[in-house]
Amino acid sequence: MMEMMQNVEEPTIRVVYATGNPGKFEEASWVFGRRERAEDPRVLTCALDPYVTEIQGTMEEIARSKSEATYQALFVDLSQEREKMQEKIVASLDGPVEYLLTEDVSLSINALCGFPGPYVKPMLEAIRPDGLWDLMSRYSDRSATATCMMLMKCMKTMTTRVF
Repeated sequence: MMEMMQNVEEPTIRVVYATGNPGKFEEASWVFGRRERAEDPRVLTCALDPYVTEIQGTMEEIARSKSEATYQALFVDLSQEREKMQEKIVASLDGPVEYLLTEDVSLSINALCGFPGPYVKPMLEAIRPDGLWDLMSRYSDRSATATCMMLMKCMKTMTTRVF
């Protein structure tokens, strides 16, 4: 009986998380690693940061485009970068990728009528956090909303869900 139980493979889900932020990946790995019940599947994760060109548009348009461009870069395009990323996927996940997770962050500052929105990263790269403080110090309303849009692409059905 014991021998039979040892041969049963543990249910596993394999996820590639497209991010260049080690903190985000560490947090996601912690969340995915929590197993509240013994029958919960084990989740293996792999972080990759392919370069993708981001379009201009609404937050959802940008996030969907980023998800599709990431899929193309990791699984379709023929390039040396893709080959290196595929090697990392194989080494990390020990099996086929089942889900591709991408995300996009937006910061809508009320005093600036929602600006910079999904363009927060290039804005912060240009003016730095001190520049943001200098800009916002001119307004009495310094409230803002940060939004993270997550997209999960199922590699089996090729469908994408937005969270």
